[in-house]
Amino acid sequence: MKKKKILILALQLLLLIGTAVGFMAYTNGELQPVKVYVFNKDLNVNHQITAADIKEVSVPQSGVTQDFALEPKQFLNKYVGTEVYAGSFIYKKQIKDKGQLDPFKSMDLTKYRKISIPISYVEGFGGNVKRGDAVDLVFTGVGKKKDDKGTEQSFQYSKAFLQNVLIYNVTTSDGFEFKDHSTTDLTKTSGQSGEKIDTSANSDELAVVTLAVTLDQAEEITARMNAGNVRLVSRFADNESYETLGFVLGDYSKVYSAPANAETGRGTINANQ
Repeated sequence: MKKKKILILALQLLLLIGTAVGFMAYTNGELQPVKVYVFNKDLNVNHQITAADIKEVSVPQSGVTQDFALEPKQFLNKYVGTEVYAGSFIYKKQIKDKGQLDPFKSMDLTKYRKISIPISYVEGFGGNVKRGDAVDLVFTGVGKKKDDKGTEQSFQYSKAFLQNVLIYNVTTSDGFEFKDHSTTDLTKTSGQSGEKIDTSANSDELAVVTLAVTLDQAEEITARMNAGNVRLVSRFADNESYETLGFVLGDYSKVYSAPANAETGRGTINANQ
């Protein structure tokens, strides 16, 4: 009986020791320092992150989550999608690639206005258009020229008149945000059932594109839309702007176009209400 009690005590002691050792190992693991990164200065939205913007610090393992950006390749030369502050940890969800940025978050919109243009799938690049995209605007119009006999002949011409214009938003005819589904493959299946992907949520027709322009650009767009046709031209990510001659079909004479005041009066500027 006495030997049995001794054995039980020995087992309890071993269990206690094992528990203590395990707890110490767990505690040591949780307190093991881990290398993480923080911003060392306040950064504005859309700022490109450089090595000068970050610093390395150590924190206990218990304080690290899977949301942390633990490798410099995850954030260096990329961009912050929101304002960040000195001393804050770097999280994956804060980091954006260049193509994911919303330029309007960091733009000074003081002198910008919004102007909307009707658009279809054909004119809207098959629906591959979204907020923040840059586009060029091309005008197509008709001019008149008299020949040597005084007979008036018409000619058609086109000219790129605005470049690198930002799209503020794209909506459907009902005013809802348009969702691009131009890259959705209708033959793609989901899981083992072979069921096609449901695209009904993105089926509303593309109808209106709203551009962010200066007031004088809005005047020009409005005049050109009433005189002829204005069409958007999509740009690739690294496109550069450059001047063109335009294109003419038929014998032509010069068509005068320039910022000018054709009215005798002046525009009225309302005071802020």
